[in-house]
Amino acid sequence: MRKAFSEQSRIVEQAAGRLRVAYDVGQLHDLRVAMRRLRSLLKQHGKRRARRWRRIWGSFARVTGRARDWDVFLEAADALLEPSQRSAFRAASLSRVQAAHDAVRAMLQSAAWERHLDEWQAYAAAASRYHRHAGRNRRSRASISVHTLKPALVRANRALAGALALPDDSGWHPFRIAVKELRYQADRLADGTGRPPEPQAVIATCKEFQAQLGGWHDCVVQLQLLDELQPAAGANDPLLRELRDRIEALRRERLAGIREALARQYLLQPPKGVNG
Repeated sequence: MRKAFSEQSRIVEQAAGRLRVAYDVGQLHDLRVAMRRLRSLLKQHGKRRARRWRRIWGSFARVTGRARDWDVFLEAADALLEPSQRSAFRAASLSRVQAAHDAVRAMLQSAAWERHLDEWQAYAAAASRYHRHAGRNRRSRASISVHTLKPALVRANRALAGALALPDDSGWHPFRIAVKELRYQADRLADGTGRPPEPQAVIATCKEFQAQLGGWHDCVVQLQLLDELQPAAGANDPLLRELRDRIEALRRERLAGIREALARQYLLQPPKGVNG
């Protein structure tokens, strides 16, 4: 646990330092992933202070979310639009993109962020010492892996059941989050214990679903961002209308891909009686 806290905290500090100098899409991605992994680690503690830290990390992560959404949208629009249309779309979205980037840098340059990192380092060191001391009297790592992965797998399958039961696609987001959490836990336990469910098998399955679900979620967010651009551009703007049609088609395609992926594997299965 100490090593995991230390590694993810180091990534956070490095990415934040570089973003303070100049905004960079890759560094924002690294920052967000490290913050998510820290929140996942904290979930294993189950204590009041750990829950408080999860909320704090979550509040900082939310500031970065809008910047990430626009970064991904600009990349997607470049792939979907003709070269002559790309500059027009970037011009239409420029003010919103810049505001999102500025919000990230302002957060990372704030006194609140610096204070947060100082307090976090103290907490992480204390939590790691406690975890190491408590671990001396616990069962073996192989046994822990079974009992740690199973609840996350149950949560993922329950979320899958909810997604399949709804008439629209709103239930796929909770499933996406549950798969991500399952993947993070499996990553920490990928030590080849050979006991079911094996972490490596879980990781492989989660990777496929993360790609499919991530693509679907990006489409949903991009349709929402288009709604923001629509009033200024006009309801019948041909560029935005064309982009919306293409993103909507991608959304349906990726939902079909999720259902196909479900049929190819055995690990993630809804409880009996839930039909897709």
